[in-house]
This record gives sequence, C-alpha cells and structure tokens, in this order.
Amino acid sequence: MSTRETPNAGDGPRSGRGSRAAAFTLLSLAPVSAELTFGAMPLSIAWLLFPLVVPMYGAGVLLIREVARRTGGGWPSVLVLGVAYELAEDGIGLQALSSPNLYGAADWGPRVFGLNTTYWESQVGYHLVFSVVIPIVLTDLLFPAHRDRPYLKRGGLICTGVVAVLGVALVRVAIPPIADPGYQAPVPLLAALAAAIAALSLIAVRLPPGPKPAPGSAPAPAPGSGSAPGSGSAPGSGSAPGSGSGAGSGPGSGFESGRALGAGWGPPAPALLGVLAAAAPVAFLCLLLPFGAPPASGRGPWMLVPMALAAGLGAGALWLFGRWSGRLTDRHRILSAGGALVGHTLFGAVVMATTPFDRIGLLVLAALTVALLTLLHRVVGRRARAPR
Repeated sequence: MSTRETPNAGDGPRSGRGSRAAAFTLLSLAPVSAELTFGAMPLSIAWLLFPLVVPMYGAGVLLIREVARRTGGGWPSVLVLGVAYELAEDGIGLQALSSPNLYGAADWGPRVFGLNTTYWESQVGYHLVFSVVIPIVLTDLLFPAHRDRPYLKRGGLICTGVVAVLGVALVRVAIPPIADPGYQAPVPLLAALAAAIAALSLIAVRLPPGPKPAPGSAPAPAPGSGSAPGSGSAPGSGSAPGSGSGAGSGPGSGFESGRALGAGWGPPAPALLGVLAAAAPVAFLCLLLPFGAPPASGRGPWMLVPMALAAGLGAGALWLFGRWSGRLTDRHRILSAGGALVGHTLFGAVVMATTPFDRIGLLVLAALTVALLTLLHRVVGRRARAPR
C-alpha cells in the first residue's frame, strides 16, 4: 500500500535517534551544498552569514522531503516543491527576483513583468540540484534505514514548517536592507508569489505515484556490483516513497522509480556519469551567469538563446535521469552527486571567489568533498557486502 493510501503514513514506527540524526544531517547539508561550497557566501564572512540561511535552506528542504514522503509523490513532488521553495527564497526573502539593483540581476537578461528572468532561471535550476536533490540523495545514502519514511513526527513537521517560514522572514529583514537598501517588492507581486507558491504546493501533494515495476523485473543488485540494474532514484522518477517493491526495493535514494528495468538504454558507467554530472552544472551556469563588470553579456534580446540552451540542458538531464532511474546503483548516485558538487565548487573557486583566501578555501572544500564521498562510497560498499 502506498503512503497515499495510509492517512497516518508519517506516524509509523521509526528509530527516534536515527531519524533525528538524519533530519539534522539534511538540515546541515542543504545550506552547505548550496551556499558554502559554491562561494556565493564568501568564506571570510561565512561565520556571520551561515547561521542566517540555515533556517531557510535547511528547514525548507527538510520540509520538502517530509511532505513528499507523507504524500507519496516521489521525485516529481520534490521538484515541484523545490520550485515553490525557490520562489519563496528569491522572490520574498531576498527579493532578488524583482529587484532592479541586487546582484545586478536586472542586467543579466530580459525583465518580464518586472521579473529578472535570466537570474531566476539560473537560480531555480541551481537550487533544485544543490539545495534540494543532492542533500536529500546524500542523506538517504547515509541513513538507509530511514530512506523510505519520514524523519519527523507530526509535531516535528509543524515545527519545521514554522522554522522554514521564519527563515525566509529572517533573510528578508537581515540581507536586503544591507545589500539592497530602499527596495521593497510591490505588494501585488508578493501576493502573486504567495499564490504561486500555494498553487505549486497543492499540485505537488496531488501528484500521483509513478507506474509500478513491470512483472518479473529483476531485484536491485548490491551497489557497485556492476551486474543487474540497481534500485531507482533520480529526479523524474515517480513511484511512491516507501513502496518497497520491485525495482525500487534495493538500496537507493528512497524516492524509488517504478519503471521497468528493461525499458530503454541504461546509464553510463558510474565514473563517466560523475564526469558528466560535474560538467553539466558548469555549462548551465556559464550559459546564464554574466561575466565582467558591468555584465554587458546579459544585455539584449539575444540572451534568449543561452536561456533556451540552458533550459534544454536542464530538461535533458532531468529526462535522462528519469529514464535511467530504474538502473541507477548507489555508486551512480554517489559519483553523480560528488561530480556535481566538485564541479560547482571548482566553478566557484574560479568565478565566484574574489580573494585568495576564498579561492584557496573553496579548493580545500573541493578536496574535502572528494575525501568524504570516497569514504561514503566505501561505507555503502561494505554495507552492501554485509550478510543480511
């Protein structure tokens, strides 16, 4: 029975200590992945800024995972809720979505109805991957016993929602008055954003589970075994979390796919997928982020061309991961998440860092990311080889 058919799916049995550890891990990974390892937050002042964004990033992504787990929508629900989350962050919290001044975003490309469209495209793609998907995947790999269930009880879910809302409010009162003094987003725009967030949230919780595995589908192999297809997990997969059957019953991210394992072609080797995952966000950001001061590359209608290319790149990656989801092993997941993280950190060291301290710090973080994910790879491999 899927979680959609279980009214109290979120109140089932769970290990309190393990689920709390998983929740706090996700709470921490989201802002580290999105802000600290990219250089958007200068390392020299991270001690001051990082606590300001943890409630919005951490609680926001934890809330997304909890809602998706309880409603059974899987990765489609996660992604739709991620778009709503990004609108709250950039539209209401930072107000960068509409500000004519902040980050120079108005000069990146076309402004439509007072919105910085090129800036928004870059941010929604970036945050879906680095604020939402990668932290959830890594946390599920770290805590496999809890990957197919909520981390929180009902009271914890309510508290997380309150903290996420307060986190957006905290960012609003702490950052724009300093970084963009004097600008206040128009009330009609804020009302429209709130309505869009509510509509996206309603759509997300009503998305149906994906198709069930085809009869006779092979069970998932041990991660890294290189044999039969692995368990499913990728953006775009659609089965209900916690279904625990068929192709999605093996180790995975927890948002398993119900696709037949024999459909279409399989994913590339894990190492190659890691390289592609490192290159894709760099290419996406290079297409959209302006370089130079002032950002003359963002002026003129020709910016619609790189915007279309970036949208095609993102849609193509989403489609491929959805198609491959039934065949992805934990090794694929670790190397693709690691490749993306290292790629975006190296990009940050080259493009985002403005001081030698920040540049060296990001290079150290990239090396630390490689070391930690190598350790995770070994732990997952030992777990798979352990007798059951």
